[in-house]
Amino acid sequence: MKSTLDGKTGQELAMRLSTILPPGSWQLVSGDLLRPEVKSWYLAFFGWVGTLLVGSRVMKRIIQGIDLIYGDSRSRSVLGQQLRSVLLFLVASVVWFGTVALTIFGQPLRQRMDRGSDEFPLGHGLWTICFRC
Repeated sequence: MKSTLDGKTGQELAMRLSTILPPGSWQLVSGDLLRPEVKSWYLAFFGWVGTLLVGSRVMKRIIQGIDLIYGDSRSRSVLGQQLRSVLLFLVASVVWFGTVALTIFGQPLRQRMDRGSDEFPLGHGLWTICFRC
């Protein structure tokens, strides 16, 4: 967002946004976005670390709940429980990101595959099965 607002088109965009935003709010938004010392990589890093920590904690609780439901009273090491929960969270995240990617890029990909379906009927059939399920 910051790189978009830096150029000449950014000033034009800022003028358009100032008509939409309530009075005084553009100064707050621009104060955060247009500071030259803002580096977003560390915010993204802390966001990913926080997501990993919270997600693995939730998965650990889910695993403990399932163990409680099924009466599994085996004691596992703390490191083993944490590793299991992190792996489960990573698998769930990969599936979620794959679903989001298919949701966003599914239709253009399907249109591209439909154009080439005469050459690869097996691929088209497999895509149709995956897309319908």
